[in-house]
Amino acid sequence: MPDQQSARDQLLAGALQSYRDEHKELSDTWRHVEGKAQGTITVAGIFLAAAFAFVRDLTGGNTAGLEKSILAVAVGVLTVAVILAVLSLRVREVVAPPLGENLDELITDLSSVTDPAEIAERLPRFVGDQLSMWRSANEEVDRLTKSKAGLVAWAQKLLLVAIGLVAVLTTITIFT
Repeated sequence: MPDQQSARDQLLAGALQSYRDEHKELSDTWRHVEGKAQGTITVAGIFLAAAFAFVRDLTGGNTAGLEKSILAVAVGVLTVAVILAVLSLRVREVVAPPLGENLDELITDLSSVTDPAEIAERLPRFVGDQLSMWRSANEEVDRLTKSKAGLVAWAQKLLLVAIGLVAVLTTITIFT
């Protein structure tokens, strides 16, 4: 049966691995949200191009004010959708996880200690410091990812509204 210290070490190692895995998942989610933002911008751009084609068609004298109003609202909504999606893609600073330089600093600090009793006392804090750094990094990435996702969700909702408006405008144009 493992002694109490060995069991504690295993638990701490498991916790560290859990934070690493969580960070990987959060980073993947971050990338997926950015991919959705890019897709939203692309689709909105296509509909903006279609709207400009409508502008050429609606400049004639037979164009009703309703059609022009629908087109203006659609362009406005598409523009806001693009702005929100672009805002979600802006560069952000995040708390770095304890990799590389951060971990090296912790190890250098711990390895400078020569007293075995002090090492035994500081070693659990070494792991605790790592856990704290991982927790901070993951919380920050999670918070920022949720912020990005919120912007993209609104951009996509607006995109759907604009698509609906363009569909209505197209239907009106076909039947007039």
